[in-house]
Amino acid sequence: MAAALAPFVGVDAESAARVGLLHDFCLIDYHQTDKTIHDGRWYCFYHPEDAVENAEAEGFYLSYKEKRAIWSHMFPLSTSIPTSRLGYLLTLSDKTVAAQESFANAVEAWVHFCFLLNRGRLRVARVVRRKH
Repeated sequence: MAAALAPFVGVDAESAARVGLLHDFCLIDYHQTDKTIHDGRWYCFYHPEDAVENAEAEGFYLSYKEKRAIWSHMFPLSTSIPTSRLGYLLTLSDKTVAAQESFANAVEAWVHFCFLLNRGRLRVARVVRRKH
């Protein structure tokens, strides 16, 4: 998403694609309960640091501006504030995609819930009719 929007905000599309692909490049299961990793900090607070380290360890070159964009992409959860258009583009793109992923199945889940609720009501109605 960041790469697609980059030309509209005056950001290099290649740089936007690079940070868009590498900003969550973490090799950890964030659902695990091991509090020894990163002094017990939550995943959202340390994964940008890990993403930069992992990207560099795998041979990806990141400019300081790109590193800064990745480090700050969890703003406002993190204390690192975006300082460039690239940083703001990555942050807003990440939030937009996260919201889309979170609510993608909301309508389907609501329809299923209503179906189950109505099915339960029908069962109750049948039981009430039998008793009378």
